[in-house]
Amino acid sequence: MWLNQRSREEIRSFLIAVFGFQFDDKIASILIEAFPQMNFQFSRKTKKIKYIFLNEEVFAAYRPQTGKFSLGFGAAEYLIEHTETPRLRAVVQSDIQDFIKSGKSVFSQHVVNIDPLLHIGDEVIIVNENDELLALGKLTYPPFYITQNVKGSCIKVRKGINARSK
Repeated sequence: MWLNQRSREEIRSFLIAVFGFQFDDKIASILIEAFPQMNFQFSRKTKKIKYIFLNEEVFAAYRPQTGKFSLGFGAAEYLIEHTETPRLRAVVQSDIQDFIKSGKSVFSQHVVNIDPLLHIGDEVIIVNENDELLALGKLTYPPFYITQNVKGSCIKVRKGINARSK
């Protein structure tokens, strides 16, 4: 998005398109409900959208290389609040939550439930059995294999909740 040439309505249309592509139309409409409270940071060099903020916290960061957003903790909490479990989530055993919170990878034997609609490379919200946010990551195995107890790391954690800026 060009900073000086785009209206908020054009930014809104852009977000609907990207969220719809990355997730689906239902998730896009849930995320766009927060649009009136969103603020944006643009790249100084390219003048394109870089970060979305909600309540002064990073909601999402745009990655032009992939054309997708990396979710922030704000977006993860918003989605947890507005979607049913396990949508966009991997539910892990509560007894290993401290490792996940500190940014360690998730192994398939610890996954209790996972959204079957996720694909390899998708953003995953990692929660405990009480649906409390633990971390954000990227899926490295298909959900079907994870539920079949294939051994090994299935989600690469990008950021654990312990790394959240205060």
